[in-house]
Amino acid sequence: MKQQSGVKLTIIAVVCGIAAAALTVFYLKQIETKYKKASKPVQQEMVAVVVPKQNLKKGSVITAQSVASRKIPREFLPSNAVMAKDFKKLVNRTILMSLEKAKPITWEAVTGKSAKTFSETIELGRRARSVKVNKIDSFDGLLRPGDHIDLMGDFTLSALGLDSNVRVSGSEPLPEDIIMPILENVEVLAAGKEDLYGRKYERSSNKKSADGFNMEFTVISLNLTPKQVARVELAEGVGDMFAVLRHPDDTSEAGFKYLGVELLLEKDEPEKVDLVLGADGKAVGMIVGDNIVDENGNIVGKIVNGKAVGLDGKALGQIVNDVDVDDPLLNVAEVVDVVRDANGNIIGKVVDGKIIDEFGNIVGEVKDGQAVSLSGGVIGTVEKNVSLDVNGNEVDLTGSEAAAAKDATHTAQVVRDANGNIIGKVVDGQVVDANGNVIGKVTASGQVQGLDGKSLGTVESVIVDSSGNVLAAETEVVRDANGNIIGKVVNGQLIDEHGNVIGTVDESGNAVGLNGEQLGTAETVMLDDNGEVVGSISEVVRDANGNIVGRVVNGQVIDINGKVVGQVNDDGSVVGLDGESLGTVETVVTGNSGSLIATEQTGDETIAGINGSSDYVDFISGGTAEDGIVPVIKVRKE
Repeated sequence: MKQQSGVKLTIIAVVCGIAAAALTVFYLKQIETKYKKASKPVQQEMVAVVVPKQNLKKGSVITAQSVASRKIPREFLPSNAVMAKDFKKLVNRTILMSLEKAKPITWEAVTGKSAKTFSETIELGRRARSVKVNKIDSFDGLLRPGDHIDLMGDFTLSALGLDSNVRVSGSEPLPEDIIMPILENVEVLAAGKEDLYGRKYERSSNKKSADGFNMEFTVISLNLTPKQVARVELAEGVGDMFAVLRHPDDTSEAGFKYLGVELLLEKDEPEKVDLVLGADGKAVGMIVGDNIVDENGNIVGKIVNGKAVGLDGKALGQIVNDVDVDDPLLNVAEVVDVVRDANGNIIGKVVDGKIIDEFGNIVGEVKDGQAVSLSGGVIGTVEKNVSLDVNGNEVDLTGSEAAAAKDATHTAQVVRDANGNIIGKVVDGQVVDANGNVIGKVTASGQVQGLDGKSLGTVESVIVDSSGNVLAAETEVVRDANGNIIGKVVNGQLIDEHGNVIGTVDESGNAVGLNGEQLGTAETVMLDDNGEVVGSISEVVRDANGNIVGRVVNGQVIDINGKVVGQVNDDGSVVGLDGESLGTVETVVTGNSGSLIATEQTGDETIAGINGSSDYVDFISGGTAEDGIVPVIKVRKE
């Protein structure tokens, strides 16, 4: 082996020594940096708040010159402190409690409105009244000026001067101790803490401060009418009061007059709610007071004169009352047409004529009412208006009271005056107004006369929902050879959508244009406010069990298979081919898809349900039997 010279070895040793020294220095520098960084104080986030320049007394008015901006660590920021960016909102407000120099000002320490004096914050005609309420029940200092509360009271019957046998709405006698609402939805002008000795303190996290001991009451100033002031004064003298916080836009009421300890013996049943249902069958929102609130808690409409109206002034839908909070209808996310296979399973939804499966894939399309695959083979049947939840699963509405109420539409007869306004409904030949008063009658010739014998208007058939809202009105229209509506029939004349006379209609329903050409045939349909056809009027025959046995076409009764099974005599009786009675004729309204959407109201009924209590309903499909007659079949309610 070749030996290295001493010079080379020396050079190698020097280089290694230098490298070792450099690495040592680098390591020591790293350690030094680490300890220097550790020794530095933690950088705190600073927040700019508003503070007084000097001590300020209660009742003083805050001016731009009396306060300043100061930065403090966020971790020491008081709850609800006034930020420097909100400085202008603070000016001209009155101080409700003494403020110390350089300490952050909180919103609780000032009035809710800008004013040179506290009395200027009170609206004309209103009064401010301070009330002592239990500290715990008033949210331990969480009340703020501008909050809205219910003021409740804990009383004894004897203190109220009531007999111990007093009854409310026919109930059992009330116990001695009762809870009752005193005032509802009142505004808080100011709120402050007070100890047993009448001293007021700011909220403090220091448990050794006076704020942490002997705190028994919260004093709140309320915005009241003079009569409400008297009510509070009386209540304060005979019982204890406590505040219940509420949303400022909530217009609902307590819903009870007195409650006693017997309430504790009752089961806490979930309260029923009132809903607004849209035309798509989904819940638009819940009715709270006079507000309509959607599932996200947003106010989307109001109840105006008993109608559900959106914030844009348009009708929102049908009101359904007293619905269980767990009603299946509330789980409905969408109402769509679906395709079912031979086993009744849903293959997919119909979207713009395409069949979409659960993964979003197009698996077929609907052609001429048939569900076919991409290769053209029939893959199932189309079912309209199926309710699905957010996961795409079918919602079983069999036991849904809300769905039953929604579907409880029926035909009725109303009277319109010369201006087109509905002035009453026809009940047993009499005209009854909205208050239930008889204002006229319908003569044998169909004329509507008032109590003074003068004409009231004309009778019109309409579709109404369970709330009495008119959904559509009976209208005679003319369809052309392609099935398009070209106009309405008014006094034998054909009027187009622009109000122009474009032809005449004879007694046989034939429409002829001004130039003598055949325009189409007349048909009686139900039109909504937008001029859309929502249904057609038909006659069906029901047997003694309420089942539809066929439709009436030109005086004949046609069954599900399109066969003639009977006829309607001149006297209105219905007989089969064997001469035996088949049932009775009933007027119904079928939707555009052929489904039965309304039955005829009889007598003094207010709701004529469609579905009944069975699991199946009569359905008039969109297809035809061999002789071209639309058949009636039975389908599941959902």
